[in-house]
Amino acid sequence: MSQFLALPGFSLSIKRKISGIALALILLMTAASVLSMVMVRRVSAHFTDLSANYIPAYGDLARANIRSLERALTLRRMVIMQLESLNNAEKFETLRETLNAKGHAVEEEIRAARVLIGGLIQKGDTFGDEAALVRIDSRLDDLLKGSRHYLNEEIDRLLSALKAKNARAASQSMERVDEFRDDVNRSLDSIRSDMLALLQADGEIMARAHR
Repeated sequence: MSQFLALPGFSLSIKRKISGIALALILLMTAASVLSMVMVRRVSAHFTDLSANYIPAYGDLARANIRSLERALTLRRMVIMQLESLNNAEKFETLRETLNAKGHAVEEEIRAARVLIGGLIQKGDTFGDEAALVRIDSRLDDLLKGSRHYLNEEIDRLLSALKAKNARAASQSMERVDEFRDDVNRSLDSIRSDMLALLQADGEIMARAHR
């Protein structure tokens, strides 16, 4: 038996098997290392997307929602002031400036969110959220061109009626303003909630990837 083990051919066969196994292990380790690096880079890229796009976009939408509500409160104060015949032209103009500033802030926040969302859509390498992001962007576009556009027009009519001291026209216009405003705020709140849901779901994916 010892003589058989000493045969050159047998020894060479064992060496080849050992070398083959070692080579296979090295290839497996190399493949595992490469795969690990790819996953790290992918997770790192997704983390960048979350911190640089998803979270700021949600923040923009949340601020737009808040500014819209603040604008509604400012308008309500202007209506009360005029209907109660509180003749303080300076204060009324100050409130008008605040109203306009809040309105511009809403549009700026929405546009900022759309830029971030558009960047994610164009990049394509997201968490599989492309369809949801496209829907959110489309709804924001509809909001700016639809309900919010009509709200702005109705607010202008309301302010004209208040300036003319036309209580009847102001009251009717206020009803329409309330309707458009509620629609805008519901839409903003719904879109913001959908963006938050994406953010939370993608955060969970990140957490699982790190386990």
